Amino acid sequence: MGETVDVIYKGLANLKNGFKPVPGKLFITATYLIHKPNDYFTEDLTIPFDDIVQIEGAMTKVLGRDMLSNLLNVETKDGKQYQFIINKQKKWLAALEQVLATRGETEKLVKK
Repeated sequence: MGETVDVIYKGLANLKNGFKPVPGKLFITATYLIHKPNDYFTEDLTIPFDDIVQIEGAMTKVLGRDMLSNLLNVETKDGKQYQFIINKQKKWLAALEQVLATRGETEKLVKK
């Protein structure tokens, strides 16, 4: 991905990778969802919006009970599931809704 991209929204986010979260930053652009991990971690994860089937806000469960609205679930066309631990979930979902509306893909965002 060599081109310059305009960031629409960004913030700290951990990518859940099994039981080990990968700390870093999550960026929303007009065409991509990008996770850039902190130093010493794996490479960037770039998910084109064209490849996304569904995005959903979810809650972290503690002892089987919903406790925190701090998850962003992303499913791609090839069946891969990504889960990001974020702050201010409502702001993330609003930014994603704005981008998807511009792209004419609002059906990809699951609202509860």
